[in-house]
Amino acid sequence: MKQKKPSPLKDMTLKEKVEHIWEYYRIHIFITLFILFFTGSMINHLFINPPKQAGVFVGFIGKYLDMEQAERVQEILTKEIVQDPTEETEAKVDHFMINPDSPELMEISMANTQKLMAMLASREIDIIVANSSDFNEYIQQQAFIPLTELFTEEELKQWEELWLQGKTEEDRIAKIYGIYLWDNPIVEELRFVADKPVIGIVSNTERVEKAKETLKWFLNRQIEK
Repeated sequence: MKQKKPSPLKDMTLKEKVEHIWEYYRIHIFITLFILFFTGSMINHLFINPPKQAGVFVGFIGKYLDMEQAERVQEILTKEIVQDPTEETEAKVDHFMINPDSPELMEISMANTQKLMAMLASREIDIIVANSSDFNEYIQQQAFIPLTELFTEEELKQWEELWLQGKTEEDRIAKIYGIYLWDNPIVEELRFVADKPVIGIVSNTERVEKAKETLKWFLNRQIEK
C-alpha cells in the first residue's frame, strides 16, 4: 500500500508555514485575490449599487472643464430639472477634451471624439456646449434640432441677441440651432475653456422636455446676471 507523503508544513513553526506558503503560492494568492476583487466589483456595480441612469445629459466639448464644479452643477440640475422622486435617475455633466491644436494631446482628443460619437449614436447625450466653430460643424452634420421646433417665437425672442444660426445641407434658409453663452455664470463657474461657447439640443435626444428645461436653466442664469 502506497504511503502518503508527509506534509512539509507538519513540523514547521507558524512563521515558517507563512513564509513557505508565500514562497510557493503567492502567484495563486494574487490571482485569487484579483478574481475576488473583480467579482465583488461587478456584483456591486450591477446589483448592490448600480450607477444611476441619466435624467438629462449635458456634454461640454472643449479644452478644459472643472469636474469638481461639474459635480455641483449635476446636483443642482438633478434637484431642479430631473426631479425624480425614485432617485433612480440624475443629471450628468461630462467633458469631452478635444483639442486639435495640441499634438501632445492628439491621442486623448481622438479617444474623446470616438467616445462622443458613440454616445451621440446611442442617444445618451441631450445637450452639447461647444465653441462656435465646432458647433457650426456639428450643425452641418445635423447634430442639433432647430430651436424653432422646440420653443415658441416669444421664448426665442428673449434670446435674440444670442442666436447662432446655421444651415444643414437640407436647410433652404438659416435656422436657429444654438444660443451663445456669453459671460454665462454657470460656464464661468465650470471654468469651461472654449472660444465663444454655444449651447444646443441634440437632434436624437429622447428627453426633449428635460433638454428644453436645462437649456432654459442655463440661459435664465445668464439673463439674471
